[in-house]
Amino acid sequence: MTIKWDMRGKMPQQQAIVVAKDKNSTIMRKSSNYTTVPSVTIHPVSIFMKLGWDSKGDFDGFQTLEEYKRCIENQGCTWFSTNALASGMSKKQLEKFKKAISNKERIYIYFVIGKSGGGVNEIEFRAEVIDMASAKGGIKTPSEIDTPKLWINEICTIWIKLIRLRRYNVKKTEDFKFVSNGRPLSGSLHSNCCFGYITND
Repeated sequence: MTIKWDMRGKMPQQQAIVVAKDKNSTIMRKSSNYTTVPSVTIHPVSIFMKLGWDSKGDFDGFQTLEEYKRCIENQGCTWFSTNALASGMSKKQLEKFKKAISNKERIYIYFVIGKSGGGVNEIEFRAEVIDMASAKGGIKTPSEIDTPKLWINEICTIWIKLIRLRRYNVKKTEDFKFVSNGRPLSGSLHSNCCFGYITND
């Protein structure tokens, strides 16, 4: 909206100041017309994974994730595998996650490094999930080129495709609870629990 200033009775110098203000106001209005970046929807359910030593006993939790990080640096993504659930993900849960991914919702997986894996039972890494595959009895990686060579031949019940795997310490295990029963994640880390679906709502 343009403001009409009353110029009557003003000296030439005062009139020049008013004109300059009008010009600056117009420039600022034009520069404020920018395109907003659409917000990202965070899926309310995340995945929790606790790591000890890898399946071959060669790497602790930190070293294991460094191998996956290296694959992401080289390939842009990686397939992470686990047999934490003997029967794999339930069909219903897998479909929910895949639908969220297709709707461009962001799904996170939080990695806890257990005491047996060189950690202190706390969240150490976080990654974004962009695809999943799961089957009872296990399957091979959906993509060998996007899998660390160490685990290309693994037969696992769950494969999770990751990007942006990074160190993370903003949220702690005490900030999350299990979706299934509402119990705090932090209270289950001294048991054999090493995989699950969590929320911080």
